[in-house]
Order: sequence, then structure tokens, then C-alpha cells
Amino acid sequence: MKIRALTLQTTQLETQKAFYTSLLHLPLLAETQESFTVKAGETRITFEATEQRGYVYHFAFKLPLNQFAEGKAWLQQRIPLLQEDGQDEFAATNWVGRSCYFYDAAGNILEFLVRADLPEERPEDIFSSDMILRVGEIGLAVENPFITSAYLQEQFNYVSIKKEPGPTFNPVGDRYGSLIVVKLGRSWFPTTKAAVSAPIRVEIEGDQPQQVLIPGTLYELRIVPGEPA
Repeated sequence: MKIRALTLQTTQLETQKAFYTSLLHLPLLAETQESFTVKAGETRITFEATEQRGYVYHFAFKLPLNQFAEGKAWLQQRIPLLQEDGQDEFAATNWVGRSCYFYDAAGNILEFLVRADLPEERPEDIFSSDMILRVGEIGLAVENPFITSAYLQEQFNYVSIKKEPGPTFNPVGDRYGSLIVVKLGRSWFPTTKAAVSAPIRVEIEGDQPQQVLIPGTLYELRIVPGEPA
């Protein structure tokens, strides 16, 4: 599952634009008075202006396997990392990998992650934002994770990532990307911020183009053809 585009909303458009372009050094692809778009590897991230407060998002940047330490150090020079019990680096619980977390300017929970079962590597030693491969995760907060995950698996042939699906956490996808389906109100690790319903549009690479609004949610999924080799 390769996430090609992600559209989110914010009440802090200019502040967010400065964060993603000046602090994270992501290339600015487009901007209007109501939105801006940056490039994170293979993924386009768009923020649209809204007056609705309280939206909290979680998404993750996928890094090359051999660039996690460099990426983490690069990030620490720019922004504090989030901690739990004094730790700022975490082993993945549902696959072999590592993660670190941080807030963006609006308080969304972002993540740098690598997966050991996906040996995507880059030869460069000096880390930059150009090393980011893509957005590898986007969180979807729903009323019933069992029902939503089952719908995604049936509708798009996605696979459950968790070996034993639970009532509050049922991610689906593959080693390239995943939809982190959680129950509304569940805290986003490693914070105490509750998962809330907020508008999200996701474009995912696939063979059969389609567009659906996940039932009972504000989440729109579009399946788009893969980019030519």
C-alpha cells in the first residue's frame, strides 16, 4: 500500500506551512490562500484551511532502513522528540522496526519509522528530508475498528497487520504503508492525545481506480494508478 497523497485540515495554515517547509525542509509544490502542498518522497501532503478546531492527526514518514539513526539525529536538531518513560525511540509492536515521534506546529503526532522487513536503503551518509521515502501510515479514528478494518479488507483486499485484532487497534495494509484504524478516544502513542474524527482524503496506489467514503466516517479513499516505471 503506497500512499501517494494525503489531504488534512488545519486552523494554522501559515504556521504549518512554515513548519513543513522551513523546519522539515519539505519542498513546497503548491499554495493558495486556502491550502498548501509539500512533497515527502513519493507522497504529496496537502493542508487545507478550516475554522473547525480540535482536529488531531497521526501520520508517519517512512525512512530508508539504514537511515533511522541519522534521521533521528537530524530531527533532534530541529524539534524535541516525544518520550515515554524517558525513552524517545521505540520498537514496533506489530512488525520489526523502530520509530520516534514528534509534534508538528498544530500538535499533530508525527513519526519517523523504518521496517526491517522492507530493505529500502539509501547510500548517502548525510541525512536530509530528501531521504524520506513516503508517508507510511495515516491514522483513522472510528467508532468500531473491527467493522472498519473488515470493510477495508473486503473492499480493497487489504490485509490485517495485527495478528490478533483488538477492539481499539486494527491496522490494515502492508510493509509499504498502512491505515492505522483505532477506536475514537484511544490515545495516540506515545501521547495522551485522544484520537478524534477529522476529515482525511487519502490516495493509494492500486490497479483498480475507485473512490469511496468509508461508511460512518469523514475519510475518503481514492485508489489511483501507479506511476510509470
